Amino acid sequence: MKKVLCVAFAAIMMASVATAAQGPETSPYGIGYQGQYAGEFLSHASLRMRPMPIGGQLMLGHWSGDFSDVNIGEGDLYSITGKILYSLVENNYSDFYVGAELGYWDLDAEQGGNDLDADDWLYGPLMGAEWFFSENSQVGFNFEVAYMFNDIEVDTPGGSADVDLDGVNVTMGIHYYF
Repeated sequence: MKKVLCVAFAAIMMASVATAAQGPETSPYGIGYQGQYAGEFLSHASLRMRPMPIGGQLMLGHWSGDFSDVNIGEGDLYSITGKILYSLVENNYSDFYVGAELGYWDLDAEQGGNDLDADDWLYGPLMGAEWFFSENSQVGFNFEVAYMFNDIEVDTPGGSADVDLDGVNVTMGIHYYF
């Protein structure tokens, strides 16, 4: 019995090593989640094309809720963001990439009985990494850091304001590749 278990264990180990040496054999197209931390996670549905060496990502988001922490009532926040990615380092189970991001965010809310509309065009460079497990190479985990430039226009019945807000943006995601 010990010999059978040893042979079975050796066969499993050799198969794992052979599979790991081959690398992931999945499509570069995936779907999943991308979250941005901004006090709370702002979640996006994400379509992703793995950078091999060029890829991209499209993110769509919608949030509805109470913005009372910032002196605004209930409202809706919509976003659409696109990214172009270029892989600098490609390994069997990881990629390191750089890229650029362009997006649009729209906030429709109520403040003191008046309508509040804020539009945000954002753009900037990014860098990130994505990792895959050899046991399940169809699932990728990614982490990105970007420096974003935001051009925000706020319209209220009392007037409008332009706000330029620049800073570091961090996102994390998980995607399933078909």
